[in-house]
Amino acid sequence: DMEGSEYTAAVEVPEGASLTIDGDGSLIANGGIAGAGIGSRGSKRNGGSLDAGSITINGGYIYATGGWGKAGGGAGIGGGNGGGVKSILVTGGYVHAKGTKAACGIGMGNNGPLLEDGTFRVTGGTALIENGDGCMFSDFVTSSGGVISPTGGTPIVIDGGSVRPKNFSGQDNPYPNPVNSNGERLKYAII
Repeated sequence: DMEGSEYTAAVEVPEGASLTIDGDGSLIANGGIAGAGIGSRGSKRNGGSLDAGSITINGGYIYATGGWGKAGGGAGIGGGNGGGVKSILVTGGYVHAKGTKAACGIGMGNNGPLLEDGTFRVTGGTALIENGDGCMFSDFVTSSGGVISPTGGTPIVIDGGSVRPKNFSGQDNPYPNPVNSNGERLKYAII
């Protein structure tokens, strides 16, 4: 288990650096005040955080949660308060990432920059993403080439070529008819 001190990430991946996680063990990463679980440190003021570098997860059980602070929250994996992340790739294992306040589970911290299209990819394994209220996403790309444009506030699961809203109780599916690059519809289910 790793825990960040005040305004730090539990596992810091500074801008320009890269981190690869291999193996079949487990990692629990809890960000310090306003910091990411895995990624960049937070700032006392919005917009003052650095972006995280490149993060690749090839295996293991990874549970990462952002730290909460009065200034804002950190992403589970990605930016601390005010920060973003260069890229995140999941090729295997089980990843559970939870953002706090308006931070995303995967991607930006509170008031950070959006993920650019395609910078979060899942080519294997399972990624469970729990967003803080008000989290904004840009596109995700799945293993089968599907592009998903989620809206904030609703946790999702990306498992290989499928997308599943978690705990979604409304009438309209927030991810209507996601398809892969061949136009084949991706499967999703309420869980």
